[in-house]
Amino acid sequence: MKKLKILLLLLIFSLAMIGCGMSYDNDDKGLAPNDDIEEEVLEIESSVNRKIIYTVDAHISTKDLAETYKNIKNSLAADEWADSEDLSTGVAYLTLRIKSDRLDSFINSLSSYGDVGNYRRSAQDVSLTYENHANKIASLEAERTRLNELYEDASINEMIIIGKRLAEIDLEIGNLSGELKKFDSLVDYSVVNLKIYEHKLEKEETFGDSISEAFVGGWNAVLTFLKFIVIALSALVPFLIIIIPVSGAIYFGYRYYKKKKM
Repeated sequence: MKKLKILLLLLIFSLAMIGCGMSYDNDDKGLAPNDDIEEEVLEIESSVNRKIIYTVDAHISTKDLAETYKNIKNSLAADEWADSEDLSTGVAYLTLRIKSDRLDSFINSLSSYGDVGNYRRSAQDVSLTYENHANKIASLEAERTRLNELYEDASINEMIIIGKRLAEIDLEIGNLSGELKKFDSLVDYSVVNLKIYEHKLEKEETFGDSISEAFVGGWNAVLTFLKFIVIALSALVPFLIIIIPVSGAIYFGYRYYKKKKM
């Protein structure tokens, strides 16, 4: 039993040290070049399929917004869907999940609905992260198997320690498995964000429209001139109210003074 305790303590200590070492390595990835990391990347590139997440953003200008909105939704395959939809007056928004193996053909088909602009396509390679998660899950499962074997012959205190570690392993495996499922979904189905505008056709101008526009323009010019005259007269009225009486008083005063002098 003493030998089992020693073995158990050594196992837990070793796993703790390995975990600390992995955390330290992960924290230092962005600080300085590391030959081991570069070799690991090269190994992944040659041994596993690339895990790439594609995201596309595009704007579409169309003559009939409602019809284009409906046609794009109808063009989705049976296993594709819309994450979000928003249709309002003059503009619509669609966030679609399109199978990555037919992303190119779907993007090319958008030009049939109208003018495509503000196109942007980005790619995020998660191969290294995916592989690290998968390796971590395999390591945790091996540790869980070994701890289950030790649990059968363990004492009460050892069972408590082993049970606590098993719960931690199950939680960590669940979190990592969830991340892998999320990566798989994003890799298999690309995100396409569409903003659809309605482009109104300009009405063709006729000869009658030209005459009417010219008449309205001339009439507006006359009204503008009259408005200017009225404003100018309104601005002069206060001065006239003061200047005319004063000028008259000066004039008649001067005549009276001249007559009196003669």
